[in-house]
Amino acid sequence: MKLDEYSSYDGLGLAELIRKKDVTSIELIELAVNGANGLNGKLNAILEIFVDRLQKRSSDLVTSTGLFQGVPFLLKDSGAGEFGRKQEMGSHLCAGNHVGETGYIIEKFLQSGMVSLGRTAVPEFCMSYSTESPVHGVTRNPWDLAYSAGGSSGGSCASVSSGIVPIAHGNDSAGSIRMPASCCNLVGLKPSRGRTSIGPGESDFPSGLNTEFAVTKTIRDCAALLDVAEGPGIDEVRTLAAPKDSYLSSINLTLPRLKVAVCLKSLINQPIHDEVYSVVKNSAKLLEELGHVVDEDYYDFNYSEFQYHDCNYLSAFTAANVRRLGKGDKGCDVNKLDTLNKWFYDQGVNVGGVEVLAALDAYNGLRQKVNRFFNHYDVLITPTIMSLPEKLPIENTFHKWASSAQYLVPVNVAGNPAISLPLGVSKSGLPIGVQIVSRFGDEKTLLQLGRIFENRIPWNNRRPKVHVANIK
Repeated sequence: MKLDEYSSYDGLGLAELIRKKDVTSIELIELAVNGANGLNGKLNAILEIFVDRLQKRSSDLVTSTGLFQGVPFLLKDSGAGEFGRKQEMGSHLCAGNHVGETGYIIEKFLQSGMVSLGRTAVPEFCMSYSTESPVHGVTRNPWDLAYSAGGSSGGSCASVSSGIVPIAHGNDSAGSIRMPASCCNLVGLKPSRGRTSIGPGESDFPSGLNTEFAVTKTIRDCAALLDVAEGPGIDEVRTLAAPKDSYLSSINLTLPRLKVAVCLKSLINQPIHDEVYSVVKNSAKLLEELGHVVDEDYYDFNYSEFQYHDCNYLSAFTAANVRRLGKGDKGCDVNKLDTLNKWFYDQGVNVGGVEVLAALDAYNGLRQKVNRFFNHYDVLITPTIMSLPEKLPIENTFHKWASSAQYLVPVNVAGNPAISLPLGVSKSGLPIGVQIVSRFGDEKTLLQLGRIFENRIPWNNRRPKVHVANIK
């Protein structure tokens, strides 16, 4: 098998080849490593390849005959990790850190037969909408190397989009799966709060904003992976009841007539990019043509006022995180932080308990408004991000971050599931994502809509300029 053929399959497709004995897991690992070696000098997406994987036989690598038997995937350098592997979170403060206990969701990925191949780049502490760190530098977009791959799962997204692996781990506290998925022409699902485990390292911190999952090329991989990942760890604070039927078996079922809201307005004093606006509008129009009821609407809240509270919470969180990670021999040299984290830290050390509680109250108020909104609608369609991917170097400020994440953060606060689908490409050849949000706990509707869009607007046959198929 050559890289061109390898990269044409999704994860389930590769697993099926292994089951048929048309290919071995070692062959897939070698192909993925060859792809990484051929492209990473341009992308700077992968921090480390786990060389011990190359020294094992296929029978030793694959200990499960699960859905993704023998399929290589990559771990994001933050959040749930694999025991003994490095996890440095893009920061000098975390240099040499190793994972003390495998994340529950990573255990499930491994039990499904997937093989962890390496770890991917993140911005420092994942606190940026572009994957750039003071330790590892800039991760570039395979669709155009002059542009950002998004953040904070930008290393994972660049690796999947360029064909190195079909699936990569990600997590999402403020759009960190959906935003880079939009930038890189991928499917990016943020499951409902409690649908997948964030333990054992995180449990309920920070305030339930984070969700662990992955990025994929296809809807069926996304659905099958949610079947694998669904369910709590042993010490989970928030949990959801398992669905009656599998997500994979549900994606082709006929949807009832849906009531759809679409947001075509910016929440800040800056217009939505014309091409993004058109893709979102056309997506809503397609659903209307299919018989669904579409109205223009959005949550009733003041985003500018919300930003004040969100900034206070994130600043306090960053200051606490830096002080926690700075304990021990390394000390806490905040001058080694990047510009945005240093700004958050300086703000955070002056944020008091009253401000933090006011922020949590604001989160609760927004959560209630979102829940009430979905008493009237089945789904909401928005831009994933209001602009095209950012040209490098980016303006790494809270204002820019909050502007880019304006449609994303409310979903993290509310805990609802949301998915970014690659439904357009700009005239300049950059991907455009559309976000769909649904009621709390209703990932099935998102995946069913994703399947409809995937059939009507096929995206998996698009290839970026920087792709493993082009390696000579």
